[in-house]
Amino acid sequence: MNSKAYIAGILSALTLIAIGTGAYLLGRNTQGRGNRDSNPSPTAITPLRTPSPIDLVTPTQNPQTTGKDTVQAAVVSKNYSSLTAYMTNPISVRIEASECCNPMSPTDAVEQLKYLNSAKGTWDFNNQEVISGLEASYPENYGNAIIGVSSDNYLVGFQLNSQNSISKISMSVSYKLLLP
Repeated sequence: MNSKAYIAGILSALTLIAIGTGAYLLGRNTQGRGNRDSNPSPTAITPLRTPSPIDLVTPTQNPQTTGKDTVQAAVVSKNYSSLTAYMTNPISVRIEASECCNPMSPTDAVEQLKYLNSAKGTWDFNNQEVISGLEASYPENYGNAIIGVSSDNYLVGFQLNSQNSISKISMSVSYKLLLP
């Protein structure tokens, strides 16, 4: 009987050690997760440039000349760089249904406008059904905007600020993503 008690004692001790080790490791892993969730520490910090109010409203050219004909000619000819003189610096650029983009320089906005190069159709800047729908449904992006729709449904909107400068560009592979 002594040997049975001796074996039972050893097994009890090993069980307690296993439970203690498991609890220690579980507590250590839970504590590490709790710290990450409650106090995130970034791996890389990217400083953001905060535009001054002067940058946002100061066009590089006379804003009175920004007009539908100018924008339409630039889009149809794919000569987007001709619009930089009419853009605020920085300018907000959006591509619908994507993570793109943030405020950027007019030069960078021209690069983003090359997204429209995939449009194979002709451009219409007088499609009142689409323009009215976008202005009513999405005034923050298409209100007071020059809006063009290609015959293969690409969409571009150039929103003008109070100084008649292009302050926001919104684009989409299809206006149907926004309007039923």
